[in-house]
Amino acid sequence: MRALSEHSGGADSPSIPDPPRPGRAPDEYFLAWILAVSALVSVATPILAATDLGGGFRVALSVIYLVLVPGVPVAALLRLPNRPISVTVAVALSLAVHLLSGLAQIKIGFWSPVGMCFAITVVSLCVTVMCSRIYSLKLSPTWLWSALVAGTRSSISSTLRMGSTFALLTALALWIWETRIIDLDAVGARGLIAVVSWRYFCALTLTLVCFAAGVRRRGGPDAIVCAVSSIALATILYQSVSVADDGAVVGTAWVHVGFIDYIGRFHALPLSLDARFSWSGFFDGGAALVDVAGLPDASALLLWSPLFFSVLMMIPVYIVGTLVTNNLRTAWVGVPVYLCGNWFQQDYFAPQAVAMVLYLSIVSVLLWSVRSARLPVSSALTWRAKATTMMRRIPGRPAGLGGCRTIAVEGTLVIIAAAMVVTHQLTPVLLIVTLILLTAVGMIRYRTLALTVGVLFVWWLSYGAPDYWTGHLHVILGDLGKVGSSLQSGVGARVSGDGAYHQMQYVRIAWTAAIALAATAGWWLLRRHKLAPASAVLVIAPFTLVLAQSYGGEIILRCFVYSMPVLAPLAAAAIMRVIPRTTTLSIVALVAALFLASVMLTTTRGLNTAFERNPHEVVSAARSLLDQAPRGTTMLPPNGEGVLRMSRVGEMRWPDGGVCRVWTFDCVSQFPADYIFLTSSQAAALEIPGLVPPGWLWDFADQLVESGMYRIKEENTNVRILERITFTPTGGN
Repeated sequence: MRALSEHSGGADSPSIPDPPRPGRAPDEYFLAWILAVSALVSVATPILAATDLGGGFRVALSVIYLVLVPGVPVAALLRLPNRPISVTVAVALSLAVHLLSGLAQIKIGFWSPVGMCFAITVVSLCVTVMCSRIYSLKLSPTWLWSALVAGTRSSISSTLRMGSTFALLTALALWIWETRIIDLDAVGARGLIAVVSWRYFCALTLTLVCFAAGVRRRGGPDAIVCAVSSIALATILYQSVSVADDGAVVGTAWVHVGFIDYIGRFHALPLSLDARFSWSGFFDGGAALVDVAGLPDASALLLWSPLFFSVLMMIPVYIVGTLVTNNLRTAWVGVPVYLCGNWFQQDYFAPQAVAMVLYLSIVSVLLWSVRSARLPVSSALTWRAKATTMMRRIPGRPAGLGGCRTIAVEGTLVIIAAAMVVTHQLTPVLLIVTLILLTAVGMIRYRTLALTVGVLFVWWLSYGAPDYWTGHLHVILGDLGKVGSSLQSGVGARVSGDGAYHQMQYVRIAWTAAIALAATAGWWLLRRHKLAPASAVLVIAPFTLVLAQSYGGEIILRCFVYSMPVLAPLAAAAIMRVIPRTTTLSIVALVAALFLASVMLTTTRGLNTAFERNPHEVVSAARSLLDQAPRGTTMLPPNGEGVLRMSRVGEMRWPDGGVCRVWTFDCVSQFPADYIFLTSSQAAALEIPGLVPPGWLWDFADQLVESGMYRIKEENTNVRILERITFTPTGGN
């Protein structure tokens, strides 16, 4: 283990301790408080929902309920001898239960989110009582006060923590200042990096200094400083555009608001409206959350969704880092590396974000179960014999778990996987492939799990999504084996446009390749690690999806989305290998490396800011139009506008006859719409890739007005709404 520590990040780097002896008790203070908080949240949330009280506090409490109940008491009952694993199981199980309960209410035709909330609370409280008896916890006010005092003293007694608090508050103030003055209307072909100021970079530097100091603390990383600094880093990197605009980026998120709104109003799924309703778990659960939180719609959940999902992802990313590198410092460095490598922007308010959390939580548990168990060693001499032995071997039980609890853990994973199956169409396929490959290398104890998930997937495809696969069979089977076309649509077609924007696309590719190369070097350093075969499987498995699907031209992007949580800690192992061992120099070098990575993330993730943003003026104009337009109104955005589908799904429609490939006056004359909704984001989406000359969209609007077909209904800096004048045009056909 000492040799492994040296490979992972230096001789002074603390390695992961050996698995605890069976029966070792968990931290009583932590357990007492988390159970008490869970019980309090589980009681308060349905009461506030039933009495329609609480306002903003009720919304926050409902989100906390979503990730704590009933997962916390169930995870405590499992008595897993690893706190991070218990946390990720608690979060994933809670999410899974709420997704499945929302789906169940829709399928059985009995919609009562508050009633379901009470039922889940009763179960959660019963399990909490069982835990308190098993651990002999007296959850009295006196006990909890003692735990709070002890925890508070240990949390604030460090000079490092006090200094980090001041530095992080300063960084937050600088970041808020930046979001108030940044001119996002000036974003062009080079993206966000061209308009951020020194305030943004100073905020990043202060945050990274705190993180590096926490990682390089003598005696081992300071988990609180590292965690809080990572959350602050995610806030700066992921939330700047949304907060500055006061409107969530990515128009698809607003479409999901409309889907949830439909389910909340009609308590049913629309028939043949959208293929995504075939995997409606996210939308059903979202509608239930909106009801319990007392929100008018889900739009209030959009703004901070990237940060929310990123924080949930940090837990399993850290766990994967500890397991595949066996080094705490390296594991913590893997978290900001992951944040800086995740430019793909798939963490918005969407099913894939939740499915990703569930997937990585399952992976974390599987890796932990192998690392903490005895693994049979092959004595075969030939490669063929070694491969055969590897495929047949079964790891022992995880240390500290008996037969019943091992089965209970597997049952928990099945519940989490079931929620994933009904939520997203691609992630369950990846899970099945991953489980099969882990079985092939003998790195999984739960050998029937792949079969179980496969049966669940086929059953849901037959029962819950028959409309999709029967109507899109040519799409499902048409890409089988067409690796070249998938690569072309996933990479070649995306490197488009002229000039600066074309060059910046190559920056994205180069940054992803750099992380992959660093991860390869890190894996080579750790190649003798017990989990080296498993980590290789987790990186390779996503790329096998290229053999089956192009996924609308996004399959390569999704492959890196799925592999980045493992690439990041492996890359961190390579980074830590070249970081000097002297404390001061190591902090400076680590800050420099992570600052460069943060700049690259700002460049790559912010490249499409001009046409992905949804300023507050755009959202307000769309909401006003949707409130006023009669049922059956036809709307015509030139290249799609997600905010127009935030409500009244199925009531508003696009013009009959098709969609124009090139938007011209003749096309609009042929397929007239009642309203045409034009935005600055649409203009940027056409201009930056070089599809049209600058100002074309607004000239197009002026032409429509001058023709007498339309008049301006509303206009501001970012929006122009045209309303059709009722008469038969005489020209333009």
